[in-house]
Amino acid sequence: MGLAAREVLAWIETINDQIARNPQSVLPRRLAPLLVRTTLGNPWLRWLQSDDSAMRQLLHRPADQERFAEATTSALGNAVLTILRDHGIVRDDLPLPRQMYALHAVLVGFVTVMNNADAADPLSIDDPETALADTVQLLLERPRDPAARDVAKAAEAVRARFTEIHDNLLGLVATGAAGTR
Repeated sequence: MGLAAREVLAWIETINDQIARNPQSVLPRRLAPLLVRTTLGNPWLRWLQSDDSAMRQLLHRPADQERFAEATTSALGNAVLTILRDHGIVRDDLPLPRQMYALHAVLVGFVTVMNNADAADPLSIDDPETALADTVQLLLERPRDPAARDVAKAAEAVRARFTEIHDNLLGLVATGAAGTR
């Protein structure tokens, strides 16, 4: 459990560092490829993404399962999308649950196809990240780019949420390491 949690913590740190360096990274057309690329670059994360029930099996207490649940792909996507909507970064003409479902389906689909070359045949392309960026932009973004100050505020809120999730997972690992499970 500690090894898997360490990989999730490193993933969150990578995303947070990128957002800190470039707040524009929270724009869905930039964030989606970053999330997918970072996930696919790590075998543990590919495994966890493909079956997050495996991680839940490592967690024995319901409170630990709840802590981990907020770090799943769908929970993180929901958190980010809610923040982006609150800051006027993404469209709000569709119900939030429908947008969340569509985003999750797009991300899972791209991860699946990008992780398995056979799944893409005969439709393989040279740059699937651009196809992902285009898809997410059409799905979520407004016709005009948001103001830089709105993007900066959204980036700050996303980083704060990711940091909170990171710290909760770190607490979970520390609790397990202390033998209090």
